[in-house]
Amino acid sequence: MHALYCVNCGDAFTGRGDLCPDCTPVTERETEPLPPALLSGRTPLPPPASGHPRCPHCAMRINWDTVQRYEQRPTEGQVEVAYYCPHCRSVLEFASWIELPPRKPTDSEVRHR
Repeated sequence: MHALYCVNCGDAFTGRGDLCPDCTPVTERETEPLPPALLSGRTPLPPPASGHPRCPHCAMRINWDTVQRYEQRPTEGQVEVAYYCPHCRSVLEFASWIELPPRKPTDSEVRHR
């Protein structure tokens, strides 16, 4: 499988979707505080949630590989992307970045090729 590039941070990753594992939102269970027994280190940590996260608006399970995406370019070089729930079409995440044009080689680089 060839490497893809994350639309959020630009890092290469393998897998499906538009976001790398670092930029993929975590599930609600992974962000809940741990019980005191687990914080003390006496018992092993629970495995991450095996299911898909839920939409905070309609509570339907969301698979991040099939989340819908709306992209627009309001000005040259600026990109805005909204990720939305495929069930209720509520916005889950919004990202915006600026694309820089390719850099021209300097005279020194041209001479030394």
